[in-house]
Amino acid sequence: MQEVTWCVVRGIDHPQTSLSLMKRFPFFEWDCMVAPDFTNERLCPDDPCLPGNTWKILANMSSPRPIKSHLQEPLLPKQMWEVKPKV
Repeated sequence: MQEVTWCVVRGIDHPQTSLSLMKRFPFFEWDCMVAPDFTNERLCPDDPCLPGNTWKILANMSSPRPIKSHLQEPLLPKQMWEVKPKV
């Protein structure tokens, strides 16, 4: 469903379609679930699974930003509701 949503928002022929889904559709609370000292020699330095990279990806994404989360609405940042998200 994430892939379909991303393609509807960005278009099926978008140049970023070849990127991994985690880079195109980041997981909002991923950095909170992974130990800060987690490392894996098989992962690239910009891999979204490494701690801290999710926020870098989110900060550099152009609008509209497709983001996935399992947090309930009261736990999401209040600023998110100021920009009228599509949830």
